[in-house]
Amino acid sequence: MALMLQAPATLFAQGDFVERVDRAFGSNQELVNGIQFTNQYIRSEGHPYWINGGLKTGSVCINDHWFEQLQLRYNLYSQKLELGYLTPEGSMNLIITVPENISAFVLEGYTFRRLQIGNETASYYQVVTWGDYSCYIRWSKDLRGNRSSGTSFSPIARNFWMQEEEQWISFREPEDFFTRFPKGAEERSKIAAFRTGL
Repeated sequence: MALMLQAPATLFAQGDFVERVDRAFGSNQELVNGIQFTNQYIRSEGHPYWINGGLKTGSVCINDHWFEQLQLRYNLYSQKLELGYLTPEGSMNLIITVPENISAFVLEGYTFRRLQIGNETASYYQVVTWGDYSCYIRWSKDLRGNRSSGTSFSPIARNFWMQEEEQWISFREPEDFFTRFPKGAEERSKIAAFRTGL
């Protein structure tokens, strides 16, 4: 008799737990998967984000499946994507996603892919394509100073890469990329259009 009374209580408790997890983290555990966001930089000057600190509309690719119309921001210091989502109660929650789970994302119309280039650690790179050529841009920010004197975020830095066959070529400025192409008038106009993406 005691066993029969315990089983419904166990089932109720499990159902209650699942409901509480869904309420806290959303029902799509593949998408909503990461660490609860806390602002570690509240006392630092500036912000670590691409564009600005606000959430922007974008999409992410997880296990070859695209999730659209998400609220995202890209932390250039940690190289992690932050995802905002609404709980069933209607409040905004923010998580720091797991980079290894997201192979690509689109933010404000710009495409980023997670790549391991050369000896660098795997990071997200903006992909800018022109015909048969692609330029890969790694955006970053550093945190300067220390806790006693105060910290601030550096201006945005960019590293540029291009792949030729099996070799990765690094360059510091967009102009270095364009010196690799012919100088004809038609080519120059194409290059000028491509340059705007860099």
